[in-house]
Amino acid sequence: MQVQELTMRDFLSHLHRHPIPEIMDDKCLTALASVEAQYGDVITHGAGLEVRLGEEERYVDYIMNIDEDAVPGVQSLWYEIDYEEFYKRNIEGGDITPCLFANTGFDPDDVKAWDEFLPAFLGEMRAEKLRPAFDRVLDRLPEGTFVKQIGTMTSRGELNVMRLVIMFSSWDDIPEGLAAIGWQGDTNALREALSPWKETLNIAVNIDLGEGGVLPKIGVEVFSRWRHPVLVDKFLACLEDAGLCLPSKGDALRRWIRILPDGSPFIQTLISYFKLSYRDGKITEAKAYLEQSPYIHHHYFEAYDRPVRLDIELTRGETSLAIDHVTDLVRECRRNRIRQVRLYGAQRYADLGRLLPLLKEHELHAEIVLEECVNRDVLMRMKETEDAGFLVEIKKPSQDDPGLKNLALLQEEGITPVRARYHMYETNAGALEFLTGQAKALGVAELIVTGMCAGDPDPSQLGRDDIKDAAAFISNYESNGSMEITVDSCFSPLRAYMGGKDKKKNPNRGIRRGCEAGCSFMAVRSDGKFSPCLMLADVGEEASLEVYWKQSDSLRSIRDKKNNAACGNCPYERRCRPCPVLKEFRCHPAPLSK
Repeated sequence: MQVQELTMRDFLSHLHRHPIPEIMDDKCLTALASVEAQYGDVITHGAGLEVRLGEEERYVDYIMNIDEDAVPGVQSLWYEIDYEEFYKRNIEGGDITPCLFANTGFDPDDVKAWDEFLPAFLGEMRAEKLRPAFDRVLDRLPEGTFVKQIGTMTSRGELNVMRLVIMFSSWDDIPEGLAAIGWQGDTNALREALSPWKETLNIAVNIDLGEGGVLPKIGVEVFSRWRHPVLVDKFLACLEDAGLCLPSKGDALRRWIRILPDGSPFIQTLISYFKLSYRDGKITEAKAYLEQSPYIHHHYFEAYDRPVRLDIELTRGETSLAIDHVTDLVRECRRNRIRQVRLYGAQRYADLGRLLPLLKEHELHAEIVLEECVNRDVLMRMKETEDAGFLVEIKKPSQDDPGLKNLALLQEEGITPVRARYHMYETNAGALEFLTGQAKALGVAELIVTGMCAGDPDPSQLGRDDIKDAAAFISNYESNGSMEITVDSCFSPLRAYMGGKDKKKNPNRGIRRGCEAGCSFMAVRSDGKFSPCLMLADVGEEASLEVYWKQSDSLRSIRDKKNNAACGNCPYERRCRPCPVLKEFRCHPAPLSK
């Protein structure tokens, strides 16, 4: 997964854009200002909310993951800030005191690792008091269990207690495993209370450890990074039937996991885990730990909440997009968190010198697409005006190809890095190896192979043998740290062949299983109308960027469109989505039973 460095402010901003009033009332949401004031600029790898599902009160505890190098053996700490704490600090000021959790992967017998970790994390006095009880737990842990996390609850005044999160390999091991480490509860009653909740293989038990040993109350974490609606809805229904979750909060969680991810920066909502609190023979409470993750965990969403990229056609023939219109578009991009623009027809655009500084001012990364030969003077104006990336189109791999001439000119001028996109058709499918050598010699950083999308000549005439040969060549290619070869999502059949039927290897998942028009990007034509993609020249609508993305019928039809009927007997059909413009394909093998 791509590492993202997002600030705490990014996650709080996302939360404010997607309020959940059944879980957080205005007082709670406003009080998070104290978290932003203290931690807003801090880089975090995820944020979350602890929600008490059975309580009428609408408040949460706030959680975030922050890098930490002061504790030996630990790379980051989870900060859990109780509502009472961040609410009080928002009123009275002062520094927040969080509860802290550290992921631990030490060998139970590695005495030196624990000797270094515990005093640094717990404080020397607490570590000294609790070490004998902790050692007894480590000595008695059943085979297959381990301490996943250790926590301190200092802000709650629990100075002589530490929280242990222990991973168990199966539900049936929990009662006897807890008894082995010194828990004094009724194991038969615990087994009966847990029996309705055996929903996953992933279980962790929270215990509080004092000087005298394990305390009575325990919590059982049920987790599998919940987002899939079928799984979440089923588990929430069980919680509601048991009286452990209010219907209003259940409905809020169902909405939470259905929020479309932000594309840039990427933030996906999910439920990290549920926790069942147990005491005196029964489950007394249920909590949900809602997560804002900067990484993709589930791929079933059909589009991003906002587009990741806007393709702008500055010129086509005699038509040119007015600079005032482009300025308005740039401002709309900034408001809608679009970070990337791709410029077409830039070499003939009279106002490019005004546009590129404007893009930088609004923190948008521009990539200039070179489709035809560009002269040196124009290229130098592009270079001198502002830094921008270049994407060179190659359609007829030969020494006379405009794309290869542009690459040579870019290399002469020392302009790097440069990406090139090779459009594969039936007539040039055998040129991939030649083009790879040429592009590598011309200093290309990334060669993107695309095809099976609308264009001239008709790319639908590519046969499956052409695609299989290309897949084999790319799979065997070794970059050795120089040029990378990637396959455009537009070329969905090639990506499907490269991954085969193994879903773990096939990159065609979610919106990236094929054509991303209207799913991750959109376009504006030189006449000022929006379109899912510039290839769809006959589909244009006038609207604001936000309205078009949310309400356009043409986008909705593309997102909901099933594969062409010609794909119905293909074994890759579920993980392949060719260009919606094309009507025929010769890429799939003979019909197979599914």
